Amino acid sequence: THANGCIYTSPGFTVSPGLSPNACIDPQGANPFCPGASLVLIGEGGNTYQWILNGQDIPGATDTFLVVTTSGEYSLAVLTGCGEDTVTLPVTAAPGPLAGFLFENLPGNEVNFIDQSISGATWSWDFGDGSPISNEQNPNHTYAVGGNYNVTMITQDIFGCADTITLGVLAQDPGVFIPNFFTPNDDGMNDVELTRFDESISFD
Repeated sequence: THANGCIYTSPGFTVSPGLSPNACIDPQGANPFCPGASLVLIGEGGNTYQWILNGQDIPGATDTFLVVTTSGEYSLAVLTGCGEDTVTLPVTAAPGPLAGFLFENLPGNEVNFIDQSISGATWSWDFGDGSPISNEQNPNHTYAVGGNYNVTMITQDIFGCADTITLGVLAQDPGVFIPNFFTPNDDGMNDVELTRFDESISFD
């Protein structure tokens, strides 16, 4: 056996190689990975290891695994007594979606929700009143009782990364509209508050 670990015999006999380097990176998780997450890279195929990022050795990164939190070209150089081998794996940190929505009130306690998310691919709406979840992008929802509701929208991008937003939504009572301002200043404009009632409502 050579000092480098390779095995040989005298001429005329079969020569058996020692451990040849065969670098391999096995990612333990999704690539791309979501914001706030990390990706564990497992290295195989050698006796000693050196992790490399964008062509530069990572100081102290000589274990068989590496935890990464940023995008880049990650390489693994492995060494045995019989030589060296290197393999490279591109890793991407996904930017993730940004949840957002607008809403507008419609007659009869109906609210139209308008998706304003960035990079969203799927949607989940909780209207805050115990009704079933909606997966429409821009749903309309009618509340049985007017009032304030906390509406939550969750959006996911194509990589499965999610973002959540919750907004307070005021559903107007049906049949009665009370203006939120008027100016009784005798200027001939908006000097009288007029409340209009829906004829379908009975006060018997």
